Amino acid sequence: MDSFTVGLFLSLMICLIGTVWRVAGWFRGRAGDSGPESLRPGRFLSISFSAISSFLFDILLLRRTARTGPMRWLAHSLILFGFMGLLLFHALDGVVTASLFSDYESTLDPWQFLRNLFGALVLFGVVLAAVRRLADTRLRALSRFQDWALLLVVGGIVVSGFFWKRPRSCPRPCTTA
Repeated sequence: MDSFTVGLFLSLMICLIGTVWRVAGWFRGRAGDSGPESLRPGRFLSISFSAISSFLFDILLLRRTARTGPMRWLAHSLILFGFMGLLLFHALDGVVTASLFSDYESTLDPWQFLRNLFGALVLFGVVLAAVRRLADTRLRALSRFQDWALLLVVGGIVVSGFFWKRPRSCPRPCTTA
């Protein structure tokens, strides 16, 4: 097993443990709720609906971020959805995309177009976050070196990805030494 596979499975296990821990907390209920009454069917349905709506609105649609302002929400959403697309169609292409589509080749359209689209979403989100930091005087005063460094690193990685091409003579998977 190579280091990528070990890292992938380790991060997935940590994510799974954290998710199970959080969902189990939903079903444990409030302090003081105990016994069979806390697990009645109506409560289970209520918790299930709450979990589904939390996943949809709080995680996917970033409801709490939307409350702070539309430009912040847009920047975060573009970065989130761009990264999720890049994760599935680029970083995990051998695990996810190639197993779902037999004719998958990362440097041919439509796959290359999708990778470029998701990269553009991330880049546009990073630019929006930077513009927001520059335009808002209160936020500009609160910004630290780490904030700007993160935006530069993420933007630099995405921009470099637009210029990377797999050599035609290199068999899949291509390893360069």
